[in-house]
Amino acid sequence: MIEYSDKLVIRTNELYFNLVGEDYGDSTDEILILEPPKWKAMAKKLFTIMPVKNRIVLDIGSGNGFVATVLCPHLTGKDEFICLDVSSKMLDQCKLNLDSRGFNCKLVYKQYDGMLLPFENESVDIITLNSVLHHIFNHDVFLKEAVRILKKDGYLIIGHEANSKFYKNKIIWTLYRILYLLFHPLSVKDVLRRHGFVKNGNNSISEKYDKVTDKINDVLLSEGLISERLSGFKINKIIEYHSINGFDVNEINKYLNTGGDNFQPMYFKTYNHLYWIFMEHYRNPLIFGLDKILGYLFPKDGKTMLVAFRKS
Repeated sequence: MIEYSDKLVIRTNELYFNLVGEDYGDSTDEILILEPPKWKAMAKKLFTIMPVKNRIVLDIGSGNGFVATVLCPHLTGKDEFICLDVSSKMLDQCKLNLDSRGFNCKLVYKQYDGMLLPFENESVDIITLNSVLHHIFNHDVFLKEAVRILKKDGYLIIGHEANSKFYKNKIIWTLYRILYLLFHPLSVKDVLRRHGFVKNGNNSISEKYDKVTDKINDVLLSEGLISERLSGFKINKIIEYHSINGFDVNEINKYLNTGGDNFQPMYFKTYNHLYWIFMEHYRNPLIFGLDKILGYLFPKDGKTMLVAFRKS
């Protein structure tokens, strides 16, 4: 894992999502097709057991507003849904996506600095993070902040995060790598390109993200956060800071309980047992079937996890 300061990680994420905000997650099957059923199943169970009242829901790292589209239909006019993000551009995109949907609840949009959460102690009923925790440098400090602002009997929901058990399962990990090479033989060249050994050539997508990399470097250098330009590979590692190793649900639970609070996982599901192969080729009956079999054999070892903790 690359070791950088929390300020550098936060600022790099802010710059990146400001630059790619309009394109982030809008056209991928992963966001539009594969992810919503997982969140909807969890939300159905959550709102069945959670009492109806003046609820405050805080979505941290809202991105384009995906979580709001799933949860807001369950909320009433007395509830408030707060979208929080370090990127002003992502918040603009989020507001654009949500304001026209006519949800009953009150929608609030706030930008924050990625450090301390700007809320009072025990002031929030539900905290959600979708594809966010791996971007956070000091995730243990962040989780303590989440504990601080969450009410008793409140819920912390962490979704679309890498599951460390996926990498530890030799059968799944080996099978995935073999299939990836079979389905994506040019992936070796892509790895070499990201490490700077191969030139991009005429690839509009690569050129676009090379421009993003240049702009990020320009700002980081001007602000004195780096002393030399970073490769696109290193910038990606900073943005996806904890993606390589993933998270263990038991370790997260331990972080949550270090201050004397009592948290218990109330919902836990892993999926995408073939990782990118499934997400890109789920329409292939062979891949779909194989992923389903692996899910049956290793229900806790999927690449992606969705977990809800209750604070009691």
